[in-house]
Amino acid sequence: MRNTIKKILSAIFLFLTAITFLNCTADAKSIFFGSYPFEADGRSRPVEWIVIRELPDGKMLATSRYAVEAMDFNDGPNNEITYENSALRRWLNGYFLKTAFNEKERDRLIPMHVNPADNAVYKVNGGRPAKDKVFLFSAYEAEFFFPSKEERVLYPTPYAASKPLILSEKGSVNWWLRTVGRRDDDEPPLRKGCSNTGCMTRITFNGSIYMNGTIIYTEGKALYAVRPVILLGPENKTDDNDKREKGVFSRTEPENYQLKRWKY
Repeated sequence: MRNTIKKILSAIFLFLTAITFLNCTADAKSIFFGSYPFEADGRSRPVEWIVIRELPDGKMLATSRYAVEAMDFNDGPNNEITYENSALRRWLNGYFLKTAFNEKERDRLIPMHVNPADNAVYKVNGGRPAKDKVFLFSAYEAEFFFPSKEERVLYPTPYAASKPLILSEKGSVNWWLRTVGRRDDDEPPLRKGCSNTGCMTRITFNGSIYMNGTIIYTEGKALYAVRPVILLGPENKTDDNDKREKGVFSRTEPENYQLKRWKY
């Protein structure tokens, strides 16, 4: 019975994602790079990446087509949480980096200068910069690279969906951003959950950008999705691949920046 249910869920997953991405990413180039558990039983498949920017020197900025994992943003409450000090960042550049990519593939991943992601709506400091081979979008970047809500709607792999991942009726997910959420002393007061644990922003089921923030730690009971971003160097590695890349994500989010689509 359980195997039958898994097959049905996998079929629904493939049908929904095919329809969704037919309109949203029909013209987007995709590549397969690395591998990670995909099936509900943990079997791995090559990871599919959407190329969102190709650079003249052969580098490609890419993000996963599907949510690859479901997890809390941190491994405990922290009202001063930022991307730089989070458990999710450590997981991306630790377990995921080593599990999804072999040594040769890791050499092609270019360390990125990832700027702090301030919350421009609630004026919250995003913390310190980071240098990562795998990272998350900020709210600003998510809207920059995916201007419409429809483009930001994301579906999980069957593996991610097999976890305590919160799903919409259509099977879409909330996915984490590296932009900080609100803090305890903000007005109006925070929801109780965020006040107790700390908050980070996310993309909602329907592609809206939720700047208020969502609790970062649920003891693994109600998880949000992870959508990694990478900068991939050319297959024939050069010395330039070892240098920290600043050209794509070095912009600072403008002080007067206001998201076109965000919700409280």
